[in-house]
Parts: sequence; C-alpha cells; structure tokens
Amino acid sequence: MRILSLILCACLAGCAGTMTRPAEPSALAALLDDSAFPAPGRPADASDLFTLSPAMKAHLRSHAFQAKLREKGAARGLVNALYTKSDLQLDYDATVTQTAAQTYAARSGNCLSLVIMTAAFARELGMKVRFQSVEAEDTWSRTTSLYLVSEHVNISLAPAQPLFNTYAPDSELTIDFLASRDASRLRTRELEEADIVALYMNNRAAEEMLQGRHAQAYWWARAALLARPGLLPAYNTWP
Repeated sequence: MRILSLILCACLAGCAGTMTRPAEPSALAALLDDSAFPAPGRPADASDLFTLSPAMKAHLRSHAFQAKLREKGAARGLVNALYTKSDLQLDYDATVTQTAAQTYAARSGNCLSLVIMTAAFARELGMKVRFQSVEAEDTWSRTTSLYLVSEHVNISLAPAQPLFNTYAPDSELTIDFLASRDASRLRTRELEEADIVALYMNNRAAEEMLQGRHAQAYWWARAALLARPGLLPAYNTWP
C-alpha cells in the first residue's frame, strides 16, 4: 500500500504510525483558518470507510465464497477468495486511496485500500482484525514541487473465539501486500482503527493536492488532524 504524506520540508518528515502527545481537537480547530478555503464540494467524511456494499454482501453469501471458507477456514478462505486470480483478481493500484466498497467495485487499490477492504470483509465474517504499521524503508518521490513519502501497513486476522480460549500464534494470519520475501521479518507496531481512518484522510488530502485541488485537500487534511491529533504525518500534509 502506500500511505502518502506530502512533505513541504524534508526535515519535518515523520513515521506513518508515529504518535506524539495529542492536542485536543478543539484546540487544533481553533488554530485552523477555515475561512481561507471555500466549502468542500464533497464532505471530507470517512464514516463509510468499512461499509460493505450490497454487492460485497452478495459475494460473501455466494456458493463459491462459502465453499472456500469451509475448505480453508475463515481467514485463509477469505484471503484465497479475495486475492487469487481465479476469483476477484484484484490488482494493485498506487494512485488512489478508496473505501472498502470502492476498492471492491474497482477490483484494485493501494495497500491501505486493500487493508481496509479486507478488514471490512473479515469483520462481517466475525473475525478479529489487527492493523499494523510496518517498519519498512520509506520511499520518497517528487511530483512537480511536492515531495511524497510512502510508508506501509498490513493486517492480521484471527478467529473471533480461539480454540480453548487460549492464544495460539498460528491462529493469526498476517496479510501483507508488500512484494518482498523479507516482509515477515520486518518489525511492526499495532495501529488502532482511528489511525487507519486518519491515514485514509491524510492520503486523500495528498491525492487532492497532486490534482491541484487545494481547497478539497485542506478539508481532508483538517479531518485527519481532528480525527487523530497525535498522528504526525497529518501535520505535514497542507495545501
């Protein structure tokens, strides 16, 4: 995947999951000059981020999908159904960050989008979901006058009720969209759902800036800050 963070000055760069002592959202809001930007054409809203579309629910109920769950178990059956070429044939697309329903409809997405869609399906199946920030090497790029840093997240799935109520490491399946043999050896740090929501908003702000839509970018960046005031990348993404 890639979590996009627009960096206006290289020395301000921070890690994607890095948290600092957060200010209160009300205190942050008082520092923002909303009047400098026109009202957004579309609200910067992520309330439907993990919402399954009717088509996704129908896919879950399909005979082929249910057969995979029975054959391989919930977690492995879900992964097999979503990410094998014989089923959805999802493709990687780093250009845009989408909701679960949008990713399913497009049959493509970046890592964050694929993590969000996988989480939505897993929760519908009653699985426990754990989001993680992966300490992989940052990737920098430049588009016109904008610098971007790409960082990485993955997801782990586990049955809602472990066998005999004991924790078994083998019962958790980690899904990583980083095409690397070393992915399983990289250090990770657990993220909360609120972090994922804020990172989605931060990505949307960066993507709007790349399209020259600075007003819309402002409202997404603002939403990311207020959703997770301690998330450092959101402070770097400003039009």
